[in-house]
Amino acid sequence: MGSRQSQTQRRIAAQPDNHINNTTKPGETSGPTHQATAAQPSQNPHHTPCEPLLTKEDLRLRLNLPNQQAVDKLVRRRLIPVVAFNAKTTRFVWSDVMKAIGRLTIQPLNS
Repeated sequence: MGSRQSQTQRRIAAQPDNHINNTTKPGETSGPTHQATAAQPSQNPHHTPCEPLLTKEDLRLRLNLPNQQAVDKLVRRRLIPVVAFNAKTTRFVWSDVMKAIGRLTIQPLNS
């Protein structure tokens, strides 16, 4: 059997090793230089900074629920948003869950 390489492995193997045969003189740079820049906020109004995705257990602990079935019930009733990768793998975005809970909050009547 021949060896099988992934596309990434073939791509890496095909790249020249510039760092091995460095022929630049002192003070010169070889190739483009990358300067660190401060992160700019996205111009897309629908884009939010990345938040870690929470597991069902993480969400249960943050919401102080008695068990994971309580989280399942909220999802089943469509009261909180869920990121479903497949039937068994689900994750939650904390800010989206809090927005959904905010919509469920009943405001007191002004007396």
